[in-house]
Amino acid sequence: MPLLLDLTPLRASAEFRRLWWGLGVANLGSQLTLVAVGLQVYAISGSTLSVGLLGICALVPLIALGLYGGALLDTYDRRTVALLSATGLFLVTAALAIQGWLHIDSVLVLYILVGLQSAAFAINNPARTAIIPRLLKPSMLPAANVLTTTAWSSALVLGPLIGATLVAASGFAAAYTVDMIMF
Repeated sequence: MPLLLDLTPLRASAEFRRLWWGLGVANLGSQLTLVAVGLQVYAISGSTLSVGLLGICALVPLIALGLYGGALLDTYDRRTVALLSATGLFLVTAALAIQGWLHIDSVLVLYILVGLQSAAFAINNPARTAIIPRLLKPSMLPAANVLTTTAWSSALVLGPLIGATLVAASGFAAAYTVDMIMF
Protein backbone atom coordinates (compact mmCIF):
# COMPACT_ATOMS: atom_id res chain seq x y z
CA MET A 1 0.00 0.00 0.00
CA PRO A 2 1.52 3.36 -1.00
CA LEU A 3 1.94 6.11 1.53
CA LEU A 4 -0.68 8.80 1.55
CA LEU A 5 2.00 11.50 1.65
CA ASP A 6 5.26 11.65 -0.26
CA LEU A 7 7.84 12.33 2.45
CA THR A 8 10.75 12.66 0.02
CA PRO A 9 11.21 16.43 0.55
CA LEU A 10 11.52 15.88 4.31
CA ARG A 11 14.18 13.21 3.79
CA ALA A 12 16.03 15.04 1.02
CA SER A 13 16.45 18.49 2.57
CA ALA A 14 17.31 19.21 6.18
CA GLU A 15 16.52 22.88 5.55
CA PHE A 16 13.04 22.08 4.27
CA ARG A 17 12.50 19.64 7.14
CA ARG A 18 13.37 22.35 9.70
CA LEU A 19 11.19 24.90 7.93
CA TRP A 20 8.29 22.45 7.70
CA TRP A 21 8.44 21.47 11.37
CA GLY A 22 8.92 25.06 12.47
CA LEU A 23 6.00 26.33 10.42
CA GLY A 24 3.80 23.46 11.53
CA VAL A 25 4.42 24.18 15.20
CA ALA A 26 4.15 27.95 14.72
CA ASN A 27 0.88 27.60 12.78
CA LEU A 28 -0.55 25.47 15.56
CA GLY A 29 0.36 28.20 18.04
CA SER A 30 -1.19 30.86 15.83
CA GLN A 31 -4.46 28.98 15.87
CA LEU A 32 -4.34 28.92 19.68
CA THR A 33 -4.06 32.70 19.64
CA LEU A 34 -6.81 33.10 17.07
CA VAL A 35 -9.27 31.31 19.33
CA ALA A 36 -8.00 32.96 22.51
CA VAL A 37 -8.37 36.48 21.08
CA GLY A 38 -11.95 35.84 20.00
CA LEU A 39 -12.81 34.37 23.39
CA GLN A 40 -11.11 37.25 25.19
CA VAL A 41 -12.94 39.89 23.17
CA TYR A 42 -16.22 38.16 23.97
CA ALA A 43 -15.31 37.86 27.66
CA ILE A 44 -14.53 41.59 27.82
CA SER A 45 -17.40 42.92 25.71
CA GLY A 46 -20.07 40.22 25.82
CA SER A 47 -20.76 41.15 22.21
CA THR A 48 -20.60 38.84 19.22
CA LEU A 49 -20.42 41.95 17.02
CA SER A 50 -17.16 42.90 18.75
CA VAL A 51 -15.82 39.42 18.03
CA GLY A 52 -16.87 39.79 14.39
CA LEU A 53 -15.02 43.09 14.13
CA LEU A 54 -11.81 41.14 14.80
CA GLY A 55 -12.22 39.76 11.29
CA ILE A 56 -12.24 43.26 9.83
CA CYS A 57 -9.20 44.20 11.92
CA ALA A 58 -7.40 41.21 10.42
CA LEU A 59 -8.73 41.53 6.87
CA VAL A 60 -7.90 45.17 6.16
CA PRO A 61 -4.12 44.90 6.82
CA LEU A 62 -4.01 41.53 5.07
CA ILE A 63 -5.46 43.02 1.90
CA ALA A 64 -3.56 46.30 2.15
CA LEU A 65 -0.17 44.68 2.68
CA GLY A 66 -0.68 41.43 0.77
CA LEU A 67 0.52 42.84 -2.54
CA TYR A 68 3.19 44.91 -0.83
CA GLY A 69 4.64 41.74 0.69
CA GLY A 70 5.23 40.35 -2.79
CA ALA A 71 6.93 43.56 -3.89
CA LEU A 72 9.23 43.41 -0.87
CA LEU A 73 10.25 39.90 -1.90
CA ASP A 74 11.10 41.10 -5.38
CA THR A 75 13.25 43.88 -3.95
CA TYR A 76 14.92 42.36 -0.88
CA ASP A 77 16.36 39.02 0.18
CA ARG A 78 13.54 36.60 0.97
CA ARG A 79 15.19 35.26 4.09
CA THR A 80 15.69 38.77 5.45
CA VAL A 81 12.05 39.70 4.78
CA ALA A 82 10.89 36.42 6.34
CA LEU A 83 13.04 36.93 9.45
CA LEU A 84 12.02 40.56 9.96
CA SER A 85 8.31 39.87 9.49
CA ALA A 86 8.57 36.78 11.72
CA THR A 87 10.18 38.97 14.37
CA GLY A 88 7.20 41.31 14.06
CA LEU A 89 4.82 38.37 14.47
CA PHE A 90 6.71 37.20 17.55
CA LEU A 91 6.63 40.67 19.11
CA VAL A 92 2.86 40.90 18.60
CA THR A 93 2.43 37.46 20.15
CA ALA A 94 4.55 38.60 23.10
CA ALA A 95 2.40 41.74 23.40
CA LEU A 96 -0.74 39.59 23.46
CA ALA A 97 0.77 37.48 26.24
CA ILE A 98 1.79 40.57 28.21
CA GLN A 99 -1.65 42.16 27.95
CA GLY A 100 -3.15 38.83 29.03
CA TRP A 101 -0.91 38.50 32.08
CA LEU A 102 -1.47 42.16 33.03
CA HIS A 103 -5.25 41.80 32.57
CA ILE A 104 -5.43 44.93 30.43
CA ASP A 105 -8.86 43.78 29.15
CA SER A 106 -9.16 46.32 26.36
CA VAL A 107 -10.95 45.37 23.16
CA LEU A 108 -9.23 48.25 21.37
CA VAL A 109 -5.79 46.90 22.35
CA LEU A 110 -6.79 43.49 21.02
CA TYR A 111 -8.04 45.01 17.75
CA ILE A 112 -4.76 46.85 17.29
CA LEU A 113 -2.67 43.76 18.06
CA VAL A 114 -4.73 41.61 15.68
CA GLY A 115 -4.27 44.25 12.96
CA LEU A 116 -0.51 44.32 13.53
CA GLN A 117 -0.37 40.54 13.53
CA SER A 118 -2.28 40.42 10.25
CA ALA A 119 0.01 43.02 8.70
CA ALA A 120 3.11 41.04 9.65
CA PHE A 121 1.51 37.83 8.38
CA ALA A 122 0.69 39.49 5.03
CA ILE A 123 4.41 40.04 4.52
CA ASN A 124 5.68 36.88 6.21
CA ASN A 125 3.50 34.33 4.43
CA PRO A 126 4.65 35.07 0.86
CA ALA A 127 8.24 35.21 2.10
CA ARG A 128 8.00 31.76 3.69
CA THR A 129 6.32 30.34 0.62
CA ALA A 130 8.94 31.82 -1.70
CA ILE A 131 11.77 30.19 0.24
CA ILE A 132 10.60 26.61 -0.39
CA PRO A 133 11.57 26.44 -4.11
CA ARG A 134 15.12 27.42 -3.14
CA LEU A 135 15.39 24.47 -0.78
CA LEU A 136 14.22 21.66 -3.05
CA LYS A 137 14.56 20.34 -6.57
CA PRO A 138 11.65 21.35 -8.82
CA SER A 139 10.48 17.73 -8.99
CA MET A 140 9.92 17.74 -5.21
CA LEU A 141 7.81 20.91 -5.09
CA PRO A 142 4.42 19.20 -5.52
CA ALA A 143 5.15 16.85 -2.62
CA ALA A 144 6.47 19.77 -0.55
CA ASN A 145 3.29 21.74 -1.23
CA VAL A 146 1.16 18.78 -0.12
CA LEU A 147 3.23 18.40 3.06
CA THR A 148 2.97 22.12 3.81
CA THR A 149 -0.78 22.14 3.19
CA THR A 150 -1.22 19.06 5.36
CA ALA A 151 0.66 20.68 8.25
CA TRP A 152 -1.39 23.87 7.84
CA SER A 153 -4.68 21.94 7.73
CA SER A 154 -3.71 19.96 10.82
CA ALA A 155 -3.02 23.21 12.65
CA LEU A 156 -6.40 24.58 11.54
CA VAL A 157 -8.16 21.53 13.02
CA LEU A 158 -6.13 20.96 16.19
CA GLY A 159 -5.26 24.57 17.09
CA PRO A 160 -8.76 25.81 17.94
CA LEU A 161 -9.51 22.67 19.93
CA ILE A 162 -6.30 22.97 21.94
CA GLY A 163 -6.69 26.76 22.24
CA ALA A 164 -10.22 26.61 23.63
CA THR A 165 -9.23 23.85 26.04
CA LEU A 166 -6.19 25.82 27.18
CA VAL A 167 -8.21 29.02 27.71
CA ALA A 168 -10.82 27.09 29.70
CA ALA A 169 -8.18 25.39 31.84
CA SER A 170 -5.60 28.16 32.32
CA GLY A 171 -6.85 31.45 30.88
CA PHE A 172 -6.05 33.74 27.96
CA ALA A 173 -2.52 34.62 29.02
CA ALA A 174 -1.55 30.95 29.13
CA ALA A 175 -2.78 30.39 25.56
CA TYR A 176 -0.84 33.42 24.29
CA THR A 177 2.25 32.28 26.19
CA VAL A 178 2.05 28.80 24.68
CA ASP A 179 1.83 30.41 21.22
CA MET A 180 4.86 32.53 22.06
CA ILE A 181 6.80 29.43 23.09
CA MET A 182 5.68 27.50 20.00
CA PHE A 183 6.67 30.38 17.77
